[in-house]
Amino acid sequence: MAVCDFCQNRFDVGEARAEFERRAWRLRYANLRKCLCGSCAVRAIERQTEDVYFETCAKCGRSFDFAVDARAFEHSFRLDHHKTLRDCWTGGPLCCDCATEAVFSRG
Repeated sequence: MAVCDFCQNRFDVGEARAEFERRAWRLRYANLRKCLCGSCAVRAIERQTEDVYFETCAKCGRSFDFAVDARAFEHSFRLDHHKTLRDCWTGGPLCCDCATEAVFSRG
């Protein structure tokens, strides 16, 4: 059994992975940089906690902190409160810069 870095509770990694990937749309448990139970992992994504989840951009290849890029992307579209970084991930994960470029190039 693993111990969660946040809540310090013991948890089964397989169950945590299943919960996280079911509840955290388009994100993979393997990309967490901390040892987290499912609930804490989902909460960290919802709260945009930095240094928890990292992706690699499918376009430019840059590794990025999901929380940092998600906030930057949402700030770029503050008039459209419903647009999120993951909305642009139809062909794979995109960093804020590549996602913004894709949105603006579409018109």
